[in-house]
Amino acid sequence: MASQGVNYPASITEAGTGAVWTNPANAAGAPNAAVAAIIGLTSTSNSKWLLGGPNGLGFDIPAGSTIDGVAVTVRCRAGISGG
Repeated sequence: MASQGVNYPASITEAGTGAVWTNPANAAGAPNAAVAAIIGLTSTSNSKWLLGGPNGLGFDIPAGSTIDGVAVTVRCRAGISGG
């Protein structure tokens, strides 16, 4: 079974309503890059969505191929200050 390596989106955009991200473009980087952060969220507030694209993740899937699975890793960290 052929496999594609790790792919990252070419760009990141925000959508929806809620708190804006301070540097959303960083979410398109390598796994150890500093990722976007939001300041001022509360336990009852939401952030905007981060969307990878518009050119997808750069997979080259030949016609007639069968996709047996997709693995997605989401890394996150949260902290509370002044609380």
